[in-house]
Amino acid sequence: MWGSAFSGPQTEGTFLEDGKSASNWDHWFSLEKYRFFNQQRCLNDFYHRYQEDIKIARELNFNSLRTSIQWSRLIPDGKTINPKGVEFYNNVINEMLKNNFKPIINLFHFDMPYWA
Repeated sequence: MWGSAFSGPQTEGTFLEDGKSASNWDHWFSLEKYRFFNQQRCLNDFYHRYQEDIKIARELNFNSLRTSIQWSRLIPDGKTINPKGVEFYNNVINEMLKNNFKPIINLFHFDMPYWA
């Protein structure tokens, strides 16, 4: 396999959008912005541009992509499934398959929902 990896907290680029709740990364950012590059939560926007990012990976001749599930997007309150989160991850996986990628899904990338 030849590919790349996308980490949800590092690439999705959204905060509390479409039902996502805060994660431990979001909480850490609120406490210590100076520890983040340019004091920005995320410099990518995979959430809105995943089709373009997957196309770029195809142009690089990758055949596999790994992404991670953000549980704060999928189950924002720990009890209720977020339909927008399910739709997003389904769309990402379908786009990978459409582009002949082997999707690899990471279930935990040090990104936990943060309920204060």
